[in-house]
Amino acid sequence: GMTSLSLVENRKDHAEIAVQIGDQAVSNPALKPEEKGNLLYQRGLAKAAIGQTDPASGQTDAAVQDFQEASRLNPKLKAAYT
Repeated sequence: GMTSLSLVENRKDHAEIAVQIGDQAVSNPALKPEEKGNLLYQRGLAKAAIGQTDPASGQTDAAVQDFQEASRLNPKLKAAYT
């Protein structure tokens, strides 16, 4: 997806677009929990790609928050645990 492309091409703007699309998609009330979990996982990957991971800030970073919620909503999503 866009996140993988952003890493290959070293273009954060692709990951930023993926986060924006993910923001819109996860707000859809018709999503099943598993679907929302999958979207949150993908958005978390994009957030990690653009550097929304700062353990030194004292706050749980945005990517980790998405991964945690993804694993809660879809426990079968093993990739969110890694």
